[in-house]
Amino acid sequence: MSDAAKVINIEHDHPLPTDRILIDSQILVWLCYANSPKQRDKIDQVYEKYVKRACDAGVEFWHCPLQLSELGHTIERQERDIYASSSGKTPEQVPLKTFRYLPRQRKKVADLVEAAWGSVKELAPNCTEFVLTSDEVDKSLKRFEIERLDVYDLFFVEVMEQNGIPIILSADKDFVYATNIILLTANLDVIDLAKSENRLLNPRTFADQKNARPNDSV
Repeated sequence: MSDAAKVINIEHDHPLPTDRILIDSQILVWLCYANSPKQRDKIDQVYEKYVKRACDAGVEFWHCPLQLSELGHTIERQERDIYASSSGKTPEQVPLKTFRYLPRQRKKVADLVEAAWGSVKELAPNCTEFVLTSDEVDKSLKRFEIERLDVYDLFFVEVMEQNGIPIILSADKDFVYATNIILLTANLDVIDLAKSENRLLNPRTFADQKNARPNDSV
């Protein structure tokens, strides 16, 4: 596999027990944080069902230590929004820096982040190694010129490469512009784009799943 990302529609895919998959941070938020903002048309449930099928199939799920920062930021912002609403205020009236100095709310957020991170490690027990050296930063900057990803997502592409993980489960359309990865998604815009560019792979069947051998994968 080379060049632009290949895409698989998860609604019709049977993951293989030989798959090694990094779960993107947004999916982890949906699955591991009870107060996560829900998506329209219950799209988050599509990913939840896929993860369950993958777990049943024995897929090797991975997480990255970098994801704690995204998870923590999302939880803090959402809890600030909930607090502001319960206080009859808008989120803009309760800046995050102010919210952090409310002792009871800070303890609540800390507990939620710790609990969510524990769920992440349970769901995806394999933790990537990631060495962020000057050379890796330079490599990401070169990718930045040709791949339409933000720097944070570029680091995840580097994480996958460093750890031999070819697949990412994500709702983020930006990953379709990465190179040398396989994107598992239910994002219809991404699926349509991949189909138009002949980058949409056939979903794996139940027979593929059942007959998978140690060296099989997408």
